[in-house]
Amino acid sequence: MDIESLVESLPFARAFRDEIASGLRGRATLILIPDTVSREMVKRTVLNRLDALNVTARDVSAPGVGDSPPAAVAGALGVSWPSPSAPRNAANLILCEGMPSVVYVHRVARRADWTEFIEDWARESRANPASPGLCVVAKLRDFDCAAPSEDSGVSVRWWRGAHSALEMRLACRAANRESGDDRCLSAWREHVIPSLAAADAQLAERLWEDVCKPFDALLDCLREYARSCGWSSEWKGAVADAIAEIGGMDAVRADRPPPESLRKLWASGGLAFTEERGAEIHPALLAICGRRDAIEFMLWRGQAELLLPMLNEIRMKACAELAASFGEDWPTRWSQTNDATNHLNAELKFIDDLFKFVGDGRGHSLNAARHLKPPVSLGRRLRNKLAHNEIVPFTQFRALWDEREKAGL
Repeated sequence: MDIESLVESLPFARAFRDEIASGLRGRATLILIPDTVSREMVKRTVLNRLDALNVTARDVSAPGVGDSPPAAVAGALGVSWPSPSAPRNAANLILCEGMPSVVYVHRVARRADWTEFIEDWARESRANPASPGLCVVAKLRDFDCAAPSEDSGVSVRWWRGAHSALEMRLACRAANRESGDDRCLSAWREHVIPSLAAADAQLAERLWEDVCKPFDALLDCLREYARSCGWSSEWKGAVADAIAEIGGMDAVRADRPPPESLRKLWASGGLAFTEERGAEIHPALLAICGRRDAIEFMLWRGQAELLLPMLNEIRMKACAELAASFGEDWPTRWSQTNDATNHLNAELKFIDDLFKFVGDGRGHSLNAARHLKPPVSLGRRLRNKLAHNEIVPFTQFRALWDEREKAGL
């Protein structure tokens, strides 16, 4: 299931891609990415957009490790220096014939050399607005987690990719249509996956088949993903510190550079951002560090968003059917303990108790509504779980879905 491609086609991801591409011509831009983001994916994303804008870009995939950055780029592009004796520097490289509109580099060697090269290019670009653009994509670790200062004229972009839980839900919906799975499983995926993996499309793909498994099996899946990212329980102390720091900060946002204290975590891919929730620790990192409580909360919030409207719909339809069968005074006909102000306000607990204490419908005037008892009773239990911040297993959600359909609610 290629959720990553689906996410890339949605507005938030496109806006970020356009923001990067539109600022590349005649400038020096450094795009910093965490370890969990593929250089190839970034290259595809940026170069495709430049092509759509009719901007000529040349990809320098692997400049020579032993060469200086200007010599490495010139060699990879196959351009000739202005003269054999011309110093091999950014100023003269920009003057070479056959230079594209944008030079795209997505793998660098020594940090100090490339920092100097990028800053030199930025300086030359300011002096000559017609200069080619330079776009360097690097892992933050390539720069020892210390990015060049934007004061030098370098445009530093911190990769945020797709960071909207809403758009991840839309991508899951599109993927569900392609897979042809039933509506119950599709609804579960559309709510639970974005709650766990809104900032990581690759994790969303990994969870596609596992998201309906029991909690411990889901934890195993997250730990396996964490190990593939190079994480281990050794991050436990850093994760605890980061949780405390994030909780006390309002400025940890996707559209701003991460604070210095969180940059190593960001570089590892362990700091996730969404427009809706701000900064969070990546769920796979939480799992391998033993933070079951945090994973349970992430699951719970997705389940609550799915189940609470569904449970309220069951409640209101049950109230309407009881009113149609027994009159709008049904809440007070058999009990004086109901606090409902009208026939549609009765809670699931009250309706369930009517079936339990007045009778189950056999030989009783509630017989016409006996089909409501299973979804109301199960709905009451699941609502109590959510009210006490407990997660709901997929098997119980499936049971509620089936009982609701049997009752015609």
